[in-house]
Amino acid sequence: MLAVHFISKSPVYFVSAIMLSFPGLSMIAYYFMYQEHGAGQVMDTVRFAMFSQIPFFCFLLSLYLLLRKHSIGISLCGAFFLWLLTAGILVFLWKR
Repeated sequence: MLAVHFISKSPVYFVSAIMLSFPGLSMIAYYFMYQEHGAGQVMDTVRFAMFSQIPFFCFLLSLYLLLRKHSIGISLCGAFFLWLLTAGILVFLWKR
């Protein structure tokens, strides 16, 4: 997060957006999951993770649109609640 903070202040501030998707922690988690549960569970988790990008995309799109008319606080709250809604729907549908 410190790296994102410093890069966001630089002329290449837009790079901070891709840094938020850096897979460093995921790689460690998937390694240990593989060691404990095998490839099948890792593959299931990866498949769910791919679908989890839908709520994140909804968050980003709504934040972009909300910032056109609202302050950052209102925009972040609205985008977060949309993320919460779409993530909830994803989890509900995934469990079916």
